[in-house]
Amino acid sequence: MGFGTYRLLKPIKRRLKPYKQAVRLSLELCDNDIKKYFTYLSRYIDLYKTRGFLPEEATKLGLLNFDGKIEEHFVSKSRMVARQKILNPPSFQDITEDKSVFYAFCAKI
Repeated sequence: MGFGTYRLLKPIKRRLKPYKQAVRLSLELCDNDIKKYFTYLSRYIDLYKTRGFLPEEATKLGLLNFDGKIEEHFVSKSRMVARQKILNPPSFQDITEDKSVFYAFCAKI
């Protein structure tokens, strides 16, 4: 496989990564129950496609078994970063990305 082929496949691999994570995590959680496997897998995919939660992020937050309205309680990291990019101009990135620098900046104001 040449360098050009790798460059073409890299974006495809990046897009498939959440689905591979969903399959792996569903297999870990299903206890060899095929019905549970597909339940977990469909939940992971739904959370990813509709709310932007990566499967590992959804697991850490306990979203697979969450009964309430997710949008009222949680925001995925990808959506939070997208909003931050809108609110924080690029010139502020050095200040806003490091908490210690941001704290020092705010303390001076």
